[in-house]
Amino acid sequence: MKLRTFQATVILMSVSALIVSGCTQPSSDQAERFAGFEVTHETTGGTPSELPVPATVSEVAWTWEAPENSRVERVLPVPTGAVAHLSNGAAGIDTATGATLWNYHIADSVAQVSISPDGSHTVVSAEGWAAVLDSVTGEERQVFEHGHDDEGALSIHGAGLVTDGGLVSLSTEDSATAALTLEPWEGSQGGWTGQPLSCPGGGSATDIVQAMPTNTRIVLVQQCGGSDTVMTGVDTATGEEVWRLTAEEDFEHSSSHSFGLTGDVAVLETIGALRGTVAIDVENGRVISEELPDELGNDLLRVLPDGYLGVRERGDRLDYEIRDFSGDVRGSTGIDRNRVSGTTTGFLPLEDSFLKLTLAEGGDSTRISVVDWEGSEAEHLIELPVDMDVLELASLSELDSAVGPGSFEAAPGAVLVREYPQTGPITRVVGLT
Repeated sequence: MKLRTFQATVILMSVSALIVSGCTQPSSDQAERFAGFEVTHETTGGTPSELPVPATVSEVAWTWEAPENSRVERVLPVPTGAVAHLSNGAAGIDTATGATLWNYHIADSVAQVSISPDGSHTVVSAEGWAAVLDSVTGEERQVFEHGHDDEGALSIHGAGLVTDGGLVSLSTEDSATAALTLEPWEGSQGGWTGQPLSCPGGGSATDIVQAMPTNTRIVLVQQCGGSDTVMTGVDTATGEEVWRLTAEEDFEHSSSHSFGLTGDVAVLETIGALRGTVAIDVENGRVISEELPDELGNDLLRVLPDGYLGVRERGDRLDYEIRDFSGDVRGSTGIDRNRVSGTTTGFLPLEDSFLKLTLAEGGDSTRISVVDWEGSEAEHLIELPVDMDVLELASLSELDSAVGPGSFEAAPGAVLVREYPQTGPITRVVGLT
């Protein structure tokens, strides 16, 4: 894959007023890329400091509005704040102030966005092209044509799997020699081509169902022989296979479900987003558990990098518990079930407190209940200045999309809540501090 680099045309913005101060005509390079679709690239030149993830929150600090004709798909944490995946591009958000640090939009397109595990690179793909951006400044590092526009296991719209070191693609000249290849970021070193992928018994394994990157591993879920599922961990620095697990032999597996990744833990999502009883340490290929408890009155809510969140029903009281993978409780808090809507959606554990999304009386507004771990049962309520109309959502997948990972997130600098209005596009994000 040949990567083509272009000099970005930058439109400076006022950080305080968030008003574009000027506009430049697209260069010939800009007109050529993205199949002639208009590209708008705006930056402020700001470089915010890295902030800690809040240990708790007490108020609404700001509300961020997406650019015109853009819809917020997800909110993705990065070390200096967050990147909003928009329907037609991406935007960098300063989570300390709610200011827009940069915008990158491809007009009239449907864009996919992926961020490297360390948060340094943001890749925006649309119309068979991709732009590699600095996640902090929005600076355009590379633009290249990859010629694909479909979602593949190793690709963001076919561009490649985004890792800290570069883009990983699958070379498939023939099925017997299919291998992973790392194309390093522009100006970086360390490209590699791994050994040909294989299945147990020596057969080829080109049918990759899923691929997930961490800082040190590329995790592949491969289909072998049309039925056998193999999970492998590949070293991101060398492309060498580090470990391998076989479904049904090493862990229970359902081919109708995919894996989610939280830190270095892969979760077989048999219940919902980051919810499932199978958890695997992808650093060393160790099966942490096949039987995390999920039963009536003791629901598994979400797997975390170092344990899991569960809720026990005790009459009118709901006890939310942070547990080690062994089941030992290291933090708990209780909420009156009559004061919150639902037990399995709209929650977020922080270091010092537990956050639960709840509808106010009459359903006219939405609030965040903040309850201390191991503290009193008194709640601090934060009323949100956006609509969260989720009562009519019937399925767990719909609820997870509305108020789950990617929409209700703890990021460096703030807790982020994406609106979910009854009508119209999703355009606003609220920052809690």
